[in-house]
Amino acid sequence: MLLTIQAVLAVREAFERRSLETTTKECGATLTNWHDLLVAKKGNQFLDWFSGEAGRINRQVVVPAVLLEPIGVATFTTPWNFPTAMLARLEQPLPLVAQL
Repeated sequence: MLLTIQAVLAVREAFERRSLETTTKECGATLTNWHDLLVAKKGNQFLDWFSGEAGRINRQVVVPAVLLEPIGVATFTTPWNFPTAMLARLEQPLPLVAQL
């Protein structure tokens, strides 16, 4: 639990520094780096798709009543033996959604 708290605090600090200043291009580059690391460790092709999606996001939202305001940090816990593919499928869309 202590590691989770430390991780959340570190992410919170980074979140406050960068927030919406991060462009979708920078977000895509980060996801591509993550992709390369997971492929090197026998990751899977979910990462290819999500990394490519970053370039297609244009920050336009169909619903006009959406307020583009960051609300904070999110965390979730998965078992240590959770397949890498499933973990990637759950985690990788999160930075892209945060850009909307």
